[in-house]
Amino acid sequence: MRQNRNCNVPALSAGLLKGLLISAAGAFIAVFIVTAVMRMGYPFELEWMEGTVADHVSRLAEGRAMYVPPSVRFIPFGYTPLYFYMAAAFRACSSGGFFPLRLISFLSSLGCLALLFLYVRRETRSMTAAWLAAGLFSATYALSGTWFDIARPDMLFLFLFMAAFFILRYSESAGSAVIAGFLIALAFLTKQSALAVSLPVMAGLLVYSRKQGFVFSVTIIGIIGVSTLILDRIHDGWYSVYVFDLPRARWLATAVAGKFVQFWTQDLIAPLGIALLFGLAYLYANRKEWRSRPFLLHAGLALGMIGSSCFVRIEHGGYLNSLIPAFFVCALLFGLSIPRVYAFFKNAFPGHGPAAGNILHVIMLFQFASLVYYPPYLIPSSADREAGENLIRHIAETGGDVWLTHHGYYTGAAGKGEWASLLALKNVLRVLPPDRADTLIAEFDAAIKHRKFAAVIVDEYQYPLTQLGLDRYYHRSAPVFASDDVFWPVTGRRTRPEWIYTPESRDNP
Repeated sequence: MRQNRNCNVPALSAGLLKGLLISAAGAFIAVFIVTAVMRMGYPFELEWMEGTVADHVSRLAEGRAMYVPPSVRFIPFGYTPLYFYMAAAFRACSSGGFFPLRLISFLSSLGCLALLFLYVRRETRSMTAAWLAAGLFSATYALSGTWFDIARPDMLFLFLFMAAFFILRYSESAGSAVIAGFLIALAFLTKQSALAVSLPVMAGLLVYSRKQGFVFSVTIIGIIGVSTLILDRIHDGWYSVYVFDLPRARWLATAVAGKFVQFWTQDLIAPLGIALLFGLAYLYANRKEWRSRPFLLHAGLALGMIGSSCFVRIEHGGYLNSLIPAFFVCALLFGLSIPRVYAFFKNAFPGHGPAAGNILHVIMLFQFASLVYYPPYLIPSSADREAGENLIRHIAETGGDVWLTHHGYYTGAAGKGEWASLLALKNVLRVLPPDRADTLIAEFDAAIKHRKFAAVIVDEYQYPLTQLGLDRYYHRSAPVFASDDVFWPVTGRRTRPEWIYTPESRDNP
């Protein structure tokens, strides 16, 4: 009896460890969902550029064009338009604000988790592997800047791309290649990096099936090309300036080669080293089938997503959200690898299967434990909300126009109309011809010189404010907030409206 009891110990511990592992994955999924729901209705920025993104949506909802010549009133960011059009449509069915934009991101994130689960489940026939893959990706929520539910296009892009990949993996017909290519084109119209991610997938598909790969590639290039021509014609050529010229110029001007090593060591290996090893083990185990459809597609997806993340991350100011594609493919390969790694250990240690399984459970538990974060830090406080309400009230009570240099959304919320973002101005000056850039600077300079604004509220005094000469015609009159502990964004760059500048006397030349 004692011997039987002892023999059951490994089985009991294996069941306990597996239960802990499944629970850890579920906890990360639940924490993400609860956090996102709690943040959804927050009426102020969770991330410092959310407001300007909402300004783009407001223009579309009001029937105004998005890609317009830059002016003191509005300068668009360098994004493709699909997310903004979808948010404008959602806004028509809601109360406006940030809610419809965040809802799209949240639903897209849930869609990504569902696709990840279904894909791994179908490939491995293991519910456990599929659940752990979804849990691991959810665990990267904080690691990627909590971008899964904010007003940015990243998650919609990822959902569209993975929907296309799912179709490609399980259908070899020309029709499925057309549908997948259409979805990739929609992903590009959500975020330009979809094209870079798709190139290795195109190459892998061409190696396996020249016909399907050709149809897939032509569909993507054709739709992107035609949509570019149409949008350029509608917007008098400004679409290409913002969507192609601006990102290219920004990357060439600010890419930092030293961040390449940081990407691999700090961004990937340090937090996800175990999952990466599992994924590499999966690809290595399938190396002899390198010409098979699954290997070519999985290798292409890994190369495209990790390469795209690296490309964007090494840009100066490239934030944690750029890591989302890399994290997703790491979670996917991690899930695919689990049954194979279990089988390897079982064969490598015959007669010690339960003990080997326990070791693997502990290793995977350590991977999940290393990603634990503190959710309350991700949710704005009641003091943040009160500070935001006071800011809107102050703007509304100011007699005249107010320019928030980085948060134009708040002037619109206060009934003061929209004004261009200083960040968008800084970006567009990189691509404008010198004469056009001088004209734009002169427009801003005239607004400052003639004291057009009853107040200018800045985050920090920097270029191009220094070039506009704000300190010559305005003086710093008061801080925006009395406390240093409120109204900071919970993700992204740590910045907020800091100082109120009011006009000098007009006697000052």
